[in-house]
Amino acid sequence: MAAATVIALTCARAVTADLAAASPRATAASPPKGPMVRLSGHGLGDGVGMGQWGALGYALNGYSYSSILHHYYGGTTMATVPDRSIRVVLTANDGMDTVVSSTTVFSVDGHAFAPGTAARMHLLASGSFALSSGASCAASTWKPVATLPATAATAGPAGATPVIQLCGTGPATGRATSYSGVIAASSYRGSARTVNVVSLEDYLDSVVPAESPPYWGTLGKRGAQGQPEGFQALEAQAVAARSYVMSDLGQYGFADICDTTGCQSYPGLSSENATTTTTTNLAVADTAGEVLDLAGGAVANTQYAASTGGYTAGGPFPAVSDPGDAICVRFACNPNHDWSAQIPVATIDAAYPAIGVLQAIQVTKRNGLGDLGGRVESLTLHGSMGQVSLTGDAFVAAFGLDSNWFSVTSVGSTLPLVGQRMLDRAGDVLDAGAAGYHGSLAGVKLTTPLVGMAGTPDGGGYLLLGSGGQLSAFGDARLYGTSIVPGRRYVGIAPTHDAKGYWLAAAGGGVYSFGDAAHYALPTGAAAPTGPITAIAATPDGGGYWLVSASGNLYSFGDAHNYGSTAEMHLPLPIVGIAPTPDGGGYWMLESDGGVFSFGDATFHGSLPGLRISNQLATTLVPTPDGGGYLIGTTAGVTYSFGNAPSLGSLAPPSPFHPPAVALVGVTAAKV
Repeated sequence: MAAATVIALTCARAVTADLAAASPRATAASPPKGPMVRLSGHGLGDGVGMGQWGALGYALNGYSYSSILHHYYGGTTMATVPDRSIRVVLTANDGMDTVVSSTTVFSVDGHAFAPGTAARMHLLASGSFALSSGASCAASTWKPVATLPATAATAGPAGATPVIQLCGTGPATGRATSYSGVIAASSYRGSARTVNVVSLEDYLDSVVPAESPPYWGTLGKRGAQGQPEGFQALEAQAVAARSYVMSDLGQYGFADICDTTGCQSYPGLSSENATTTTTTNLAVADTAGEVLDLAGGAVANTQYAASTGGYTAGGPFPAVSDPGDAICVRFACNPNHDWSAQIPVATIDAAYPAIGVLQAIQVTKRNGLGDLGGRVESLTLHGSMGQVSLTGDAFVAAFGLDSNWFSVTSVGSTLPLVGQRMLDRAGDVLDAGAAGYHGSLAGVKLTTPLVGMAGTPDGGGYLLLGSGGQLSAFGDARLYGTSIVPGRRYVGIAPTHDAKGYWLAAAGGGVYSFGDAAHYALPTGAAAPTGPITAIAATPDGGGYWLVSASGNLYSFGDAHNYGSTAEMHLPLPIVGIAPTPDGGGYWMLESDGGVFSFGDATFHGSLPGLRISNQLATTLVPTPDGGGYLIGTTAGVTYSFGNAPSLGSLAPPSPFHPPAVALVGVTAAKV
């Protein structure tokens, strides 16, 4: 790594556009009730160039990194470039002072600073920088040192290889991020900018693990170069990332590239650790200098994204079928190959008021590549007052969709419950109404009883959970991992809103996250869960979850709010279930005798005691999609409907010889 040095320079070249961090995907904190647009699609990203999950799929099937690259980037040839400096704008510091520090002696344009102290460069109206010193990154007072023009930098101590730290400013004051190379204070149109000047290969040591998981290099059997097969995907990533930055050097005038996903993720040294040393760093070293060239000799602009969905989009490179994108093996299952999403009609109406109330979405042109006719190139929104035509990319950007490869599965009023599935303790799945059957564990010798069931959004599959943590997938449901620990007893499973992940809840209060399910800590000062926990439920947007104990104690995580519980009621029977309202603004709790307790905006629609049913134990409460009713399932396999919930009949005849039912899920008509 380069010696720790700081430089201050003023940009004299004009650029036409500012750099900004890529916008994160928009998510609603609480999806509103009412009509929804439901979509299903493929892939994550624009589909141009390499798909990172597909690269792993090919690697685990024996492809070399050069074969992977030439599959995605047709018409290119391998070439080499020498190592050189790259200027990376650190966008989180845009408009703020450049404040730096180091654990060893460092200098700013010849002015030396002691280890642990900080140097601040403040942009003046004249275009020069006021240099001052502070006791640390979090200093509240600063001592003037000098006024710096655009001059050459001086090196750090001879023979040393320290790193330089960019100190956080504003809300991030006191935090520091470490970088190789040097950090420069720059200006752009009178606004302060911060640039990390780093060698190309050191830059890639940070980019590659930020773009592709380092553990991929440990997957598969031993292959080329004596490494596991997955290592080839990391080498492909290294060459693609090197080519991408080298294809357009100097494009921003004062910098070559930004540090966000809008360019390439570059978190500095924070992405490097013991694992990257033997995986991603090794992939960078083994491909040192390698790039892809176009026919004329220019370095190819090798765009890439997480998942093509099964077919690349074409454009600068020939479009190709991408079966590797469907990779799904232990520890590596592409969660982006298929996706589903929903957008409130009211959100679309607000974004395009000229249409009035949305009535239909008409896809008018696709690219003709792959399933559904390919990616959406244009569509028309039809409403009560008019229509608006826009590109597929504009629609994706407006509503934060994963990609422009999608179909609209329904538009309009909330879909009703049209079917139900029930799981019994022995692993059999019973269905009624329009619910499809996709298999079960009936007849399989089980080591632990079944306790939970989770369905996919379109009703095309489900997961079954055993009390020992065993998970089984049927239909289009996918496994993203499990946690089997001797002595641990699981009580429930809650899927994320897109079914690309799930949480498993244990009786002792532990929650285990898989796929795109995030782990959330208890709010500060909140009491830790005390068992036995009996149920878990996720918020509608997947941003949090509730745990409930047998005694009715409620524990809220993430964006799940506490609207009350039955803990103070001292109920004679345990609470066995919890279910959220459609907007997450409330929930129902279910007592084992079928009693229902409503909190927040949940409406009480009835209970089993109200029907004078006293000979069955309740297991699950399933709300209708609009919250206007619910089903209550019992261990006898009988379901009871309340409010606007349809009467879908019993799933199993009450019998002392039939294993007790343990879970119930509802199915809507999701595909039209």
